[in-house]
Amino acid sequence: MFTEMKKSLFIIIPAVFCSMSLSAFSAGVTGSTFLKIGIGARPVALGSAYTAVSDDANCIFWNPAGLAQTYAMGGTFSFLNLFKDINYGAGAFVVRLKALGVLGLGGAFLSASDTRRDANGTELGTFSNYDAMFIVSFGREIYGDNLMGGVSVRGIQSKLGSRVARTATLDGGVLFVPHPFFRLGAALKNVGPGIVFISQRDLPPTELRTGSALVLPLDLESFLLKLTLSADLGFSEFSKMTSGFGGELSLLPTDLDFAFKGFSLRGGYQPIERTGDWSGWSFGLGVMMPLGKDYYFSIDAVHYSYGYLGGADRVSFTLKI
Repeated sequence: MFTEMKKSLFIIIPAVFCSMSLSAFSAGVTGSTFLKIGIGARPVALGSAYTAVSDDANCIFWNPAGLAQTYAMGGTFSFLNLFKDINYGAGAFVVRLKALGVLGLGGAFLSASDTRRDANGTELGTFSNYDAMFIVSFGREIYGDNLMGGVSVRGIQSKLGSRVARTATLDGGVLFVPHPFFRLGAALKNVGPGIVFISQRDLPPTELRTGSALVLPLDLESFLLKLTLSADLGFSEFSKMTSGFGGELSLLPTDLDFAFKGFSLRGGYQPIERTGDWSGWSFGLGVMMPLGKDYYFSIDAVHYSYGYLGGADRVSFTLKI
């Protein structure tokens, strides 16, 4: 019976999301644009090409199917300061529910300040806006370690001036691992009715995203060298094509006497509107340190360039149990 149920879910879930996407990609104006901002230093360092990687707590924001391959318990927190006036914090916690699957809980909060002016441009003081999100995710293996699936539900509240509006969105994703060195992923993100300020309804930034990743390990006696190459291709904002490319080189000591558990260098590129020669490039690094036999703490950082507009730095802290 359980096998038949898994087969039914494998058929029904993609069908439901495909039918929902037909209405999601209809003409309109997008709202809740903060959902476009990448969460987590590591995913952004990989050029946001994370759909097929999704192997840590950040996956609840990118591809919930990745929950099935995360650690038994752990969490992550990241912080972004963008152009001095915008602050964005996000966090996630995951826990494995034995054979049932993996549950993920998370949230994000973006705050921005602006100046109120009259018709002549005279400053009348400052005011603040914010966007807040709470997310519940669930993922599990559908067919052994080869096929995984997951869903996420987001609750969103936004404040614009004196107005407050609320909405909800739904994500769904799959992850296919035909070989330990190769991975394929797909996620349909931000499907929902949109948000309404006064009388105008703005649809969420729905995106259908696909990705692939190549993971090549090399055993060097007391070290494990791992190279990850990833690429994403997606369609957002009513058939607008997006893409991203990234690479990660990790050095993982196999000797427990080392003071650190791993060190990673990352780089990526996500094409955006041209604002200079370095716009769209990201560079990052990460260090993972043992806190005990089965406990690890990592710090990840990334610099993302907006060219002439400047850059944005993200820092993430992650605990793995």
